[in-house]
Amino acid sequence: MPLSRGVRSPVMRAAAVVALSVIVPTVFSARAEAHAATNTPASNYVSRVLAVTPAAEGFSVKVVEAGNRLEVRWRSGPEIVIDDYDDHPYLRIGPTGAFENRQSNAVYLNADRRGATTIPSGLRPDGPPDWRKRSGTPVVRFHDHRVHWMGTTPPPQVEAAREREHLIQTWEVPITRGTTTFVVSGDLRWVPGPSPILPLAAAGALGLLSVGAVAMSARRGHFLRALVIFSAMLGALVAVDSVHLFGIAFGVKGGSGFGRVVSIGWVSLAAWVIALLTIVALARRRLDALYVGVFAAGIVTLVGGLSDIGVLSSSSLPFAFPNGVARASIALTLGVGVATVVAGVLLTGNVGRSRQRSAGPGELGTVDLSPP
Repeated sequence: MPLSRGVRSPVMRAAAVVALSVIVPTVFSARAEAHAATNTPASNYVSRVLAVTPAAEGFSVKVVEAGNRLEVRWRSGPEIVIDDYDDHPYLRIGPTGAFENRQSNAVYLNADRRGATTIPSGLRPDGPPDWRKRSGTPVVRFHDHRVHWMGTTPPPQVEAAREREHLIQTWEVPITRGTTTFVVSGDLRWVPGPSPILPLAAAGALGLLSVGAVAMSARRGHFLRALVIFSAMLGALVAVDSVHLFGIAFGVKGGSGFGRVVSIGWVSLAAWVIALLTIVALARRRLDALYVGVFAAGIVTLVGGLSDIGVLSSSSLPFAFPNGVARASIALTLGVGVATVVAGVLLTGNVGRSRQRSAGPGELGTVDLSPP
């Protein structure tokens, strides 16, 4: 079944140039903002709770978000109060919910991971607490500078031997329940991440097989089969990248994960829409959609793969799913993404040559999409 050219290539190319001029400059900044929006970068720093002394039954404490925050959950009994860095009341949790003392310096210091927030003048931490409700549930998640590394460069022992595990510091957070003071103790360690070679090699092998299948089909003149394979690759790329983006967005407790999907992943979302529209257009035999498909695959590869490649060698990941899923999604985004771009370029070249061979003087030419 011959196919006549539906949309002229110059128009598609012009649209791609316009899109590139708008989107590409923001690609890396958008993905860089992804972890900034969650305030939780991937790293090799691992913080953990070791003990609560004396043993407590009325509440539980754990480290969440790859060491970015502590989660304290009240279970029963009297209210509990979490002290700040100067032993003043900071948070209060009980059956009516969670409250914060607006007179505590920690309210403002903890708003920034590096403690760079300006503390308002006129606070009276030593005076009566000014309790403001944070949540109606007896759970509070808060940033605490005691449980993570505050430096902008690794500590000396890590710099000397990054390939080894190191104890960086121990930490304590006091919690009061009635007349009893509990001490939550933990440690912060440097844990070297895994090698990225294996996941990248596996993803690369899958990508090479996919490109080979497309190239072989196109060389034999089976353009319909090649288009089906290319569309499947594009769809798989969107699926894998969606796991990556949703894992980042929902890796932070509280708030709207779906809202974070939009705020940190709008470039990816736009590329997904373009990719899915490309698949629909190719199903309707609109070969010029290949140009747009290559563009969408390139954006997803850059945003969802290349800019987060450091996750492959990190041990502490702010991800809603297991760390292996995070690493696999990024490796596959790179492998399948690069393969999809290469396959699309090969197909556009084959389509162009086929049209030239079939075109007469002044004609656009056709491509035979008959089933093999």
